[in-house]
Amino acid sequence: MQNRENHHLQQENSEENPNKKENSIELHSPEIQELLGVPPRWIIRNGIAILLMVVLVLVSGSFIFRYPELVYGRITLLSENLPVQVAANSNGQIQALFAEENQQVQAGEIIGVIKSSVNFEDALRLMAKLDSFANYNDAHKAVTEIFSAENYSLEEYQSLSNKLKEWEHAFVLKAPVSGQIVFGEHRTVNQYVRSGDIVFTVVPDETGKISGRILAPAIGLGKIEPGQQVNIKVDNYPFMEYGILSGSVLSISKIPVVSEQGTFYPVNVDLPDKLVTNYNRELSYSLQMQGNAEIIIQNRRVIELLIEPLSSMFKGRK
Repeated sequence: MQNRENHHLQQENSEENPNKKENSIELHSPEIQELLGVPPRWIIRNGIAILLMVVLVLVSGSFIFRYPELVYGRITLLSENLPVQVAANSNGQIQALFAEENQQVQAGEIIGVIKSSVNFEDALRLMAKLDSFANYNDAHKAVTEIFSAENYSLEEYQSLSNKLKEWEHAFVLKAPVSGQIVFGEHRTVNQYVRSGDIVFTVVPDETGKISGRILAPAIGLGKIEPGQQVNIKVDNYPFMEYGILSGSVLSISKIPVVSEQGTFYPVNVDLPDKLVTNYNRELSYSLQMQGNAEIIIQNRRVIELLIEPLSSMFKGRK
């Protein structure tokens, strides 16, 4: 019985051995050994050549290409002719409004009247009459005739004229410059206002020269100098579509501005007469237009940036 089992095992082993021999032959074949052995010399030569070329290109590029050192900050675009706010000089209800939102007005034009004990229509009519006199002689002659007819003295006229000017200053709202009326908030007749409340703003027709004001952080401020280029990305106009404005540093203030965000220094920026971007698109100026500014401190070669840490380390050891 035992002999039969041994014979059966020998048969199984004899069946497996051919596969093992075949595998052994395949592993020791010249082709397999060539792949598993030392790689061909042409691969080594070409690999080294390619590696040297890549290194050469990178080193050459580090001398050619430049990387700008930047200082970032928020910028506000300001016009030379700033909008003028008109505030109430007394408490009271708005008795009359003579202009609407975005209406064009002339300097000196009456925009509104605050209620008082004086009949404003009579007062305005008298003011217009006095203003219509061309010169002092005409005014003196006309006033003399009027007051003589009414049995008024010249002193009484002067007193009335002064009171009229006081009333005008306290209750009449005039446009200080020619431009466009903008009400900061909704204003209506009979609305109550307090002394000091801004009733309206006049935006001048001509904006004049436009400049920029950057609030730059204290870090890196010493590197900012007049004449350095400033790139501006305006919030109102996405720069990917409209492009970037370009200006230059005009001056740096030595007086800081302290806020909750930190300490900043105003940097004045000179801008061209027209707000034309690098995409050749002209931007329309709006009041207090803001954006992000990049002050280009210097364009340094990449190799200089790579060597600088080593140079600083050696200088520190001396």
